[in-house]
Amino acid sequence: MEIPRTTLQYWLKRKELLTESPVAAAFFESPDGLAFLHRVVVAAQLVMTQIANGSVRIVCLFLELSGLYKFVAGSYGAQQKVLVSMEKEVVAFGQEERCRLAPKMEPKAITIVEDETFHPEICLVGMEPISNFILLEKYATQRDAKTWTDVVRESLSDLSVRVFQVVSDEAKGLLRHTCTELGVHYSPDLFHGLHEIGKGVFPALSSLTKRTQQAYDKAVQETKRHATSCYNLKNESHHGSGNPSSLAGRVQLAQRQEDDAKKAVEAAGILEGACVESHPGDKRCVPPI
Repeated sequence: MEIPRTTLQYWLKRKELLTESPVAAAFFESPDGLAFLHRVVVAAQLVMTQIANGSVRIVCLFLELSGLYKFVAGSYGAQQKVLVSMEKEVVAFGQEERCRLAPKMEPKAITIVEDETFHPEICLVGMEPISNFILLEKYATQRDAKTWTDVVRESLSDLSVRVFQVVSDEAKGLLRHTCTELGVHYSPDLFHGLHEIGKGVFPALSSLTKRTQQAYDKAVQETKRHATSCYNLKNESHHGSGNPSSLAGRVQLAQRQEDDAKKAVEAAGILEGACVESHPGDKRCVPPI
């Protein structure tokens, strides 16, 4: 095979500039070493981006820290190009496997978990919860009942499955799609059920936390006020009015009241801790399970 002179010159110059030991450089430049290097890099790319949902920059960082960037193009642009190609191959492989395995599939009754995502277009998504298999993932112009039903039927047309249940939120389109058009059992997702329960619980918990915090702040100020008075009385040249022992007793009482108020704040915080912030500025209460 003829190699352009400029390419050969670049290869030789690059080999001379390698800072690795001559043995390591010779190994990775050999056919066996190159094949091994290819397996390692492809495995890292697949695991980091397709399985662990990592980014291109994570792959670049791996190549840099491992020193493999000396033998493999480790820049963002080079890796992004490879990973885009890998993603297309993974999708193509999935489609090929589905075509191969679907005709051999035994009839099965399944549940579909459905929801919409936005990035920014509407994307209808449905999964089988036991296997985590993505049954449908399709962009749509709207998310009404008819659109959902058409997408689900199209997505399941090649599979020997029967949908007996749909799990989703309580959007009107999803409810009609499930109960009327598919005619199957509807189950609300866990979050929205707990959210409905929490709407009656969270305001009371929030009010309790606010009241206990106010009582604690007031108790802290009272302790400081009595402690300051006691200190000033002890350090004045003339006693004037006031009994130091009486003020010391007030300080101790105020401190006990402050401690009790602090415990009340902590107890209220434990209760309110069941409330999780699902969206910025939107606290939704999830009762302890």
